[in-house]
Amino acid sequence: MLVLVVALGIMPSASAGAAQGPGPPKYVMIRSYRFDPDPVEVTAGTAITWMNLDRARHDVTATDPAVFASPELSLGDEWTITLDRPGTITYTCSIHPDMRGAIRVLPAAAPALPAVAVVTTPASLAATGAATAAVVPAPAPASPSLRPLAVVTAFVLASTVGSLLALRRRA
Repeated sequence: MLVLVVALGIMPSASAGAAQGPGPPKYVMIRSYRFDPDPVEVTAGTAITWMNLDRARHDVTATDPAVFASPELSLGDEWTITLDRPGTITYTCSIHPDMRGAIRVLPAAAPALPAVAVVTTPASLAATGAATAAVVPAPAPASPSLRPLAVVTAFVLASTVGSLLALRRRA
């Protein structure tokens, strides 16, 4: 059964309000005396790795604000940092000051809170002490999404298995 579920591609999709953690690591290549990509955009908490592809030595030094400085990087060397504060940071290679770059750190999404509705009685009843409050839970998340290609693949797989079983019974 598990194989069929995986073959069908029926997996719950992430809900729109789900928390977004740090994204996959980002890489900045140092080549031809420039940083690529520039600017680089990451979610707070995402690792950024610079890799020197030039024969010349380079470094990565934040200029505004001055929050980090790498050691000198030789050909093939890498240096990684993780930034947790949203904002824009400009940086340069202190060895080659014409080399400049920027990092845009986006805030991580806040954890999703359950949607609730609070229902209270009218103020006229509150004076009598009959006021009540009820918490109505949010509706259940949407059903798993079906991707069209996964549905077609599942149909072909099911048809093939059915045909093979029918042939085996005849034999």
